[in-house]
Amino acid sequence: MAQSNSHPHSMESTTHLEKSNSNSNNNGASSSSSSSSSRPLLHVVAIPFPGRGHIHPMLALARRLASRGLLVTLLLTPEWLRLLSPTTTTTTTTTTTNPNPNPSSVNGDEGLLRLRAIRGVALPSERARGAAYAAFARAVLADMAAPAEAAAAAAGVEGPAVDLVVADALLPWAPAIARRRGVPAAALFPQSASVLRALLALGDGDGDGDGDATHNLCDQEERLQALKYNPRGSSPHLPDFTTLCFGQSMHTTFLNIISWLPTAHSLLLNSLHDLEPHALASLSSILPLPLHPIAPSFPHLPTNTTTNNNYDASPQPHYFQWLSSHPPNSILYVSLGSFLPLSKQEVKELALGLKLSGHPFLWSMRTEEEDDDVGGVAGVGEKGMVVPWCEQSRVLCHPSVGGFLTHCGWNSTLEGLYAGVPMLTYPLVWDQYPNSKMVVDEWGVGLRVKEDDGGGVRGEVVAELVRKVMDLEDGESKEMRRRARELKEMCHRALEEEEEGSSMRSIDAFVNDIVMHCKGGKRG
Repeated sequence: MAQSNSHPHSMESTTHLEKSNSNSNNNGASSSSSSSSSRPLLHVVAIPFPGRGHIHPMLALARRLASRGLLVTLLLTPEWLRLLSPTTTTTTTTTTTNPNPNPSSVNGDEGLLRLRAIRGVALPSERARGAAYAAFARAVLADMAAPAEAAAAAAGVEGPAVDLVVADALLPWAPAIARRRGVPAAALFPQSASVLRALLALGDGDGDGDGDATHNLCDQEERLQALKYNPRGSSPHLPDFTTLCFGQSMHTTFLNIISWLPTAHSLLLNSLHDLEPHALASLSSILPLPLHPIAPSFPHLPTNTTTNNNYDASPQPHYFQWLSSHPPNSILYVSLGSFLPLSKQEVKELALGLKLSGHPFLWSMRTEEEDDDVGGVAGVGEKGMVVPWCEQSRVLCHPSVGGFLTHCGWNSTLEGLYAGVPMLTYPLVWDQYPNSKMVVDEWGVGLRVKEDDGGGVRGEVVAELVRKVMDLEDGESKEMRRRARELKEMCHRALEEEEEGSSMRSIDAFVNDIVMHCKGGKRG
C-alpha cells in the first residue's frame, strides 16, 4: 500500500489550513448556517482508507478543496482523529497533546475542514497493522462500511446537506453510501498511475482478474507494457499478504476492490501529468470518467531552500539542529517506512553498510527494529543519528540532505522527487517494487540496494552504493542529481497557484466539474 514515513504526531502541526485563496469562503466554518451568504459552495464528505499512506493524500486533497470554498468533512477512525486533531480533542475519552505551540482550532474543526470520527469499528492500531494486515483489511472492507455511513449521515445532519462523497479507491462500499444519499461519488487512487494501469491490464487479460474493471486495453503490446509495473503480490515481510481476504490472491482481491472505479463520477490520481504521461494517457483512453492528477499530495509542503534559514527558528526538533550542523548534500536520510518491520539481519547489514560508507546519516527507524548493536555498529554519535520518527518531507528538503535510502512507498517516492534528492531503493512489498523500477530505470534518479528478487543485502554492497550516490564528483551521481533537479522543478511547477500548475489546474477542473454537476449542470 502507499506509505510515507512521517510519524502521525508530526502531522498535528501541519493540519492548519492556510488562508483561503480568492475563491475561498473567508468566514471560516464548520458553520452549519443555511443562509446563502455563508453557505460554502458544496459539502464534501471525504473517507480515506485508514492507513498513513492513504491518509496523507486525502488530507492534502481535503485542504485544497477547503481552500477553494468547499466545506469538507473528513471521516477518520478514532485513532486517526486523535493523531490529526490540532488540539487536545474532547470527542474521545483519550486526550492527545498537540506539539504545535500555536494550535489553530478545537474539536477537529479547521476553517472549512472538519475532522469527524467513524465510531463502532475495531481495527488494529496503525503501529500494529503490519503484523495483522489480513485482519486489518478484512475489518476495513467488511466492518467499516456501516459505521462510515452513520458518520456520513451525521455530517449531513450537522449540516449543510452532503453534496459529494470522495473516497479512497480501496473502499468499495463508499459508492453505496453516496448512492443512498443521491449524491455522486469520486475516487482517490493513492498509488501511482502506472500501478493502476498495470492492475487494470492484469484484469483485462487472463491473469488473476476477471476483466470487469475496465474496457479492453488498446492491444497486446500496450498490455505487456503496462504489466511491467505490476505490483508484487507476496513479501517475506508480510506473509499473509498473499491471502489478504477470503482466500484470494492479493491481485484478485485488489481488482475486486477497485472494480467500482468506472462507475465513479471522477477519479483523482496521486500523480502528475509530466511524471507519468504514458500511464495517464492510457488510463484516459480506457476509463470512462474524468481523470484529475493532483500530486504531489502532502498535508504539509515544506519550503525547499538553499539556506538553513527556515530550519533555525526555535523551537526545532533536535535532529534539525543536527542537520543544520552539516554542510550541504552531505547527509543520507534513511527510512524504510512505518508499516513493515525489517528483520534483525537486515537492520544489522544496513547499519554495517552505513558505517563502512563513512557518510553521516539520519535514520528514522521503527522502535521495534532498534537493536542494542545498532548504535555501536553504525557509529551513532560519530557519523549518524537514529530517531524513532521525524518530519520526513521537511527533512528531505533540508539543504544538508543529499540522498534518500527508501522503501519506495509512493508518498515517500513523491517526497524524494519533490525534494530533488537521488535515492537508494529498498522495496519491501506490493507497489514499492514498480516504484523502485521507475526511480532507477525510468527517471534515472536512483540505484537499487535491494534487487527485485526480494533477497537480502550485504553491508559491503550497501556501503559501496552509499558512497557512490553521495559522491558529488562521481559522474553517475552527478547525472542522477541533474535529473533529480529536473523532477524537483517539475513537482514544484505542478503546484504553482499563480502560474496555474498542472496539478492546481486539475484541482480547479475537479471543483468546477462537481459544482456544475451538483448544481444541476452537465459534467465538464
